[in-house]
Amino acid sequence: MFSKSVGSRVVAVLMVMLLVLSFTGCVVQDKQQPPTQSDGTDTGSDISTLISPTRLKIRAWCPERIDAPINNELLVFKELIERTNIEFDWELAPTASEKEKFNLMMSTGDIPDIVFFGDSSIIPYAEAGLFEPLSGLIEEHAPNLKKYLIDDPAVRRATVFDDGEIYYVVRTSTALVGGGFMIREDWLDKLNLPLPVTLDEWYETMAAFKTGKINDNEVIWPFTGRWDIDDIKHFMGAWGLDFYWFTDNDQVKCGVYEPAAKEAITWIRKLYVDKMLDPDIFVNNASAWEARITNEISGWTRDSRGRADTLTVTLKQVNPDAQFIGIAPPTGPAGSMSFDKGEVTAGRSAAIKKGSKYKVELIKFLDYGYSEEGLNLHNFGIEGVTYSELTDKKVVFTDKIMGPDGVIPGAIMNFGMDRNIPFPYDSRLEMGYRGKGTLSVIEAQMPILRDEFPEGSIKYTDAERDEYNSKWLDMETYITEEVSKFVMGIEPMDKWDEFVQALNRMGIEDVLKIQDTAYKRFLSR
Repeated sequence: MFSKSVGSRVVAVLMVMLLVLSFTGCVVQDKQQPPTQSDGTDTGSDISTLISPTRLKIRAWCPERIDAPINNELLVFKELIERTNIEFDWELAPTASEKEKFNLMMSTGDIPDIVFFGDSSIIPYAEAGLFEPLSGLIEEHAPNLKKYLIDDPAVRRATVFDDGEIYYVVRTSTALVGGGFMIREDWLDKLNLPLPVTLDEWYETMAAFKTGKINDNEVIWPFTGRWDIDDIKHFMGAWGLDFYWFTDNDQVKCGVYEPAAKEAITWIRKLYVDKMLDPDIFVNNASAWEARITNEISGWTRDSRGRADTLTVTLKQVNPDAQFIGIAPPTGPAGSMSFDKGEVTAGRSAAIKKGSKYKVELIKFLDYGYSEEGLNLHNFGIEGVTYSELTDKKVVFTDKIMGPDGVIPGAIMNFGMDRNIPFPYDSRLEMGYRGKGTLSVIEAQMPILRDEFPEGSIKYTDAERDEYNSKWLDMETYITEEVSKFVMGIEPMDKWDEFVQALNRMGIEDVLKIQDTAYKRFLSR
């Protein structure tokens, strides 16, 4: 997703540059190579002993969602303490400001022993030598992690740096669909409308929602969102584009810089100007977005796959007929495509502070999450409490997780499952607690998925990063501001060519070359 605080990104980069300079020449990194072949032994872990003979309380930093607090009393976290004897002394940062809090924490030098993080902000700090190299620790103490690194190329590419070292443990996933468009099925039924497919049909259906007296609200904004520019970028798949970076035959391109972008933005602009889009779509926070939906002002959105169910459950409290279902992106000149394929990235990962006295215990703790026993705990919870049956094909959750209308909102996270500690996300979790809405989002997206650009796993040389930051940060701000103006009708579309020429003057071709070179290194890992 895209940060709404461009200034904070600039501050973060300046902090990183200062730290890199201050550590140059005084940090000696352990250049051990990651494991490259299996030794033939059984790497499955049957951990029946504690990691430490005595209870260890270890400092940990972690982002925290306002609707899903983190503490050691959560069912899964409490069980982890009992099984491992590792307890975390949590230092938490609200997800809305996690980047700023993370960079502030790093700038002080007072780094907790383990850092759980949600995006790629950690990469420059790892390269600066502030986190422990993990290859040797994994080789000696983490057989389950070693097996994943050997068996899964995606995990290797996301984990191994260009110097051959590993600095963090990533969460992996067998789920392919990250999110998608979702629409009120009951609104379609009430107006006797089919699911729209083409660009024209999408517009006509939005217009019908707006004028069809769907409920007693005086104003209907058919489509709403909460992700700023990210809310509109998914329309651009109809022209074969992502908004920023995407690949075409292994060549990195920038969506808004492509010739087809002008036609795509012109169509999105029509939606906004004709009041088919929420006028606050670029500024909505999560609460405002959800209010649009629960107050039935908007019946169409795009979000993470599970929201189709949780929004439906919430709506049914006031409207028993409410039902969100998935819908494929609109079909346009390039067909229909979604750049929402799940990827293994630095998100939901963990790094150990350089020189932590607990580094052996912590790598063993992280390895436990990749054992069969740990995997089951993180994904499904505890048998008899959160689930009643678990086979190779499915999980059956108890009524503590599933209500009469589907998954109980927040239940999974509030039991401590599917949280920030990295582990292999299991698709049985997805299928076990997902209802009609989410399963239909997955079904709608699967046939048209394309790989998302692995931005969270791209690593740069020092020279590349310096040039990238010096050019792209200002350019990204310019793109976000100008495209918003085009969409909102503030800037006329006949100035689009001037916008593209400005990108050229700002160095977009140089940034594309850097991205393409770094991406090719990523593919070769």
